[in-house]
Amino acid sequence: MELGLCSITFRQHTPKDIIVLAKDQQLQAIEWGGDIHVPPGNLTRAKEIGDLTRAHGLRVSSYGSYYHAGTEEDFDAVLETALALETSHIRIWAGRMDKSKTPKTYSEETFQHIVQDIIRCAIEAKKHAITLHLEYHAFTYTDSGQAALKLIQAVNQPNVKLYWQPLGSFTKEQQVLDLNMLQSYISHIHVFQWDETFNRYPLDTGESTWLDYIRVLEQSQSHLYLMEFVKNDNINQFNQDVQTLHHWKKTINASLRGE
Repeated sequence: MELGLCSITFRQHTPKDIIVLAKDQQLQAIEWGGDIHVPPGNLTRAKEIGDLTRAHGLRVSSYGSYYHAGTEEDFDAVLETALALETSHIRIWAGRMDKSKTPKTYSEETFQHIVQDIIRCAIEAKKHAITLHLEYHAFTYTDSGQAALKLIQAVNQPNVKLYWQPLGSFTKEQQVLDLNMLQSYISHIHVFQWDETFNRYPLDTGESTWLDYIRVLEQSQSHLYLMEFVKNDNINQFNQDVQTLHHWKKTINASLRGE
């Protein structure tokens, strides 16, 4: 297990503040978001933030872009920004997030359009040894385990992986089933604790559930766990949640060693 932070956890803070927070909490990596901190196409800023991250002993785990496959957005700018950050991982979205979309349904025409665009982007990314990671999210074409599996198998590119996070509309049992089904495709995990109506809670209130998720994930390979959202966007809560993550890491590692 590796532990890191999504910069969007603290959109209101500067990159330097976020780097210091991550360093102080003994995290290993930062995913820099493309909405506030590292906008696509701003290559000077991307290089500065990438260099600053590494100067503090952290790595840039990924570029958390808001590129939506199947749209007319500019993937070249996203790719160039990731290269300036000096990361080999880009998060993209499986279609534009649409809250009118009926869960677990899709238009075959739109689905195929998204598939072809992801393939196009993956081919371009592969030229630079970059892996694409699909956001696992409600109201997109990865809004369930079955939907994500269908999409990633249709894309069928070795440099396309899947992020994972709990989806509030599913039971713990269904999430575990989905994890078992998807685990060979999963790369990074976004970590937070909230309910189906997006009320946020301290991470330790979900300990038993999260430990079950992590046991499934870690049984075959190690993953990167990125803190994403914290209650009230509060730094003290973030510090507490990261300590919870460190505790879980020790628990899981001991279990894997048979202790």
